[in-house]
Amino acid sequence: MEKKEKILKYIKDKYNPISIFVYGSFNKGTNNQNSDFDSLIIVNEKVTSYDNTMISNTYLDLFIYTLEEIEHLQNLQNFVHLYNASLVLDNQNIGKNFLKKIKKYVDLNSLKSLEEKKHLSIWIDKMIERIKVKDTEGMYRYHWLIMDSLELYCIFRDKFFRGSKDTIEYLEKYDEVGYKLFCTSLKNFDIDNLEKWCLYIKTN
Repeated sequence: MEKKEKILKYIKDKYNPISIFVYGSFNKGTNNQNSDFDSLIIVNEKVTSYDNTMISNTYLDLFIYTLEEIEHLQNLQNFVHLYNASLVLDNQNIGKNFLKKIKKYVDLNSLKSLEEKKHLSIWIDKMIERIKVKDTEGMYRYHWLIMDSLELYCIFRDKFFRGSKDTIEYLEKYDEVGYKLFCTSLKNFDIDNLEKWCLYIKTN
């Protein structure tokens, strides 16, 4: 029995889930010996909200929600990482319907207005000018802008930000120029490099 099958058997036997979502590296087929098994399940009743048991030398990263919790969610932002998840078990289309809600939320929140983008562009320029002072506050803002830059990259391209890992993977795979600019800014405290990366974010 393969590792993934063993883990899924453990989840099914222990929790009797209604739906099982698998996301992350095991879903993409990019898992290695250091990968966790990222999963979310929907159950009728629960005694715990999280399970990080080790199975076949792989740690679970398993989040557990009851059907009632899922049905009464007010904010789907914390679930956007399921956008490309696989449903490996789904009874009565509970998981399928939840995924539809997530995808609708993402689609509705992907686009920012031109006015919002203009304000963000001004904010970026002000941040860079403050960074150029090169004091402690400036150094802090350098790292702050680097942290925010991945989300800004998505906003200016009308892409929904699904976290740093997904955005870095996208850059590496589809945007060689952007990836190099980001990495250069990340590795070295160099305002010129950061300015080039931010200009690229806003204009490409």
